[in-house]
Amino acid sequence: MRSVPARFLILFYSLVTVVPPSLAEDLPFAGPAFTSASGKPYPKFPEILVFISSPQTDLRQLRLADFKLKDYNGGQWPAIGIRSRVDAGVGMDVAVLLDVSGSMKGAPLNALRDGLAKFSRDAGPNDRIAIGTVADETVWETSWSDTSDQIQQSLQKLSARGTKTRLWDAVFEAQSKFPPGSGLRRIVVISDGHDEGSQHTLEEALSAAKQANAVVDSIGMTRSDPVYLANLDRLARTTGGRFRAAKSGADLEQLCSDGIGQLKSLPALTFRAEKMAADGKSHTLEVLWNHDGETAASKITVVVPILAAANQSQVIPRLFVPIVLTVFGTAAVLTALLYQRKRNRSKLGEIEMTDMLGIATPPFPKPPAVERPASFQPEPASDREAPAVFQDALPSTNPPPAVEAGVSPVRASSRTQFYLPYVEPAPGRPCAILLCEEGFSPGSSFGIEVSEFWIGSLDNNHLRITGDPTVSGNHACVVFDRDVIGIFDCHSTNGTRVNEERLGELRRLLFPGDRIQIGKSVFSVTQAATGKACS
Repeated sequence: MRSVPARFLILFYSLVTVVPPSLAEDLPFAGPAFTSASGKPYPKFPEILVFISSPQTDLRQLRLADFKLKDYNGGQWPAIGIRSRVDAGVGMDVAVLLDVSGSMKGAPLNALRDGLAKFSRDAGPNDRIAIGTVADETVWETSWSDTSDQIQQSLQKLSARGTKTRLWDAVFEAQSKFPPGSGLRRIVVISDGHDEGSQHTLEEALSAAKQANAVVDSIGMTRSDPVYLANLDRLARTTGGRFRAAKSGADLEQLCSDGIGQLKSLPALTFRAEKMAADGKSHTLEVLWNHDGETAASKITVVVPILAAANQSQVIPRLFVPIVLTVFGTAAVLTALLYQRKRNRSKLGEIEMTDMLGIATPPFPKPPAVERPASFQPEPASDREAPAVFQDALPSTNPPPAVEAGVSPVRASSRTQFYLPYVEPAPGRPCAILLCEEGFSPGSSFGIEVSEFWIGSLDNNHLRITGDPTVSGNHACVVFDRDVIGIFDCHSTNGTRVNEERLGELRRLLFPGDRIQIGKSVFSVTQAATGKACS
């Protein structure tokens, strides 16, 4: 095979390094964004902290006057502060993916060892690093809890292996390895950009990184065809990261060792979003950047906390709702709901009222903070006998049992109805069962044994749906609220449907017999245990 002339490689490296992509192609440049109710470690709402990540970004060159934050209700706020990530006191989780195939053997691998050793030594006290090596498979050489000394010991043991480089599989897997509760997430890919044998495509790897809110930086070096470096360039640009090309082993070592310094100096802008509703919901905003005579826009998403003052401000509008509804002849319905709530000490009345007001109750759930329990692994369909706790819950060929006089059958409805209250979930005592009718594991049943039951493609979900690229990382959440359950769509890419109706931003109550569609999978809701009928 004919080799590529060295002068061509040097010319290519110069082009991709010196000539950055245009501003229009450089999106997203903003994100992620954070705010909180306590102010630790993120600013207290209405202040919002937004990180800026772009090949053209330098903290010393940014001007506050060039940035504005905008919402889709007409609100617009200028930047009021700028500082580095370290000064903001925000830690970062960095997943480093190293190509250890034959193309990196020798000097490149030695340079990686030395450069990453300095990278780990210079990391801040709030930073965590995990290193994975990529060849025929991805092997995680270090864990998030490893110290700098432990990381350096692992680096010294690295060696080239394998015959293929499943690069896109590694990037796709990396997003599921981030520890629960991590905020700033970074994936650093060091490779020649050539993928061989991956089950996932570059598009799927990009989609997975976006769902995990992870920015990808890439460092490219090749001894063969430099055309593959364009893959690394696209991987970085599409997620808002940086691509850099190394011309030699010395360059590779320097780029690796300098990487942590650049991540420490990552710019963070502060905006004060006055009069923005503190409603506990996720808001999509736009960061506007006036740069080189052009205005670029980058979308960000931030979950706004519920503040005490905001809760009190919502009391007055609620008082007018019964009056308005009375005018339209619905006073009797409201009276019945309030009487039912008082007599049964149930939350149903409150849920119906807040749904009418357009307020999601309870607040939008936060991503799960624990790994998915082993007990929720999918079970293949078989003729096995159902566990005792499921015996009364699984579908039966017998006719439905008789119901008490005056009690309607339990079916899905968008408004007031009679229902059987769900028991409080606990380990070994689910409040409801999700039976997979079609999709990733037909015939398998999943018990809801926690008050916030997460469904998605990541490892930290209670019900993990695998092999379906249309399912988001944390796709949906079933929430138990006293004696009722409801489902949120957690801003998934492809949405969640209940009885073929797509969910909006509010919670949808679930009743036995409802059918939930997530991606290509459909689950029916069955009550695991019943109590006394509520009227």
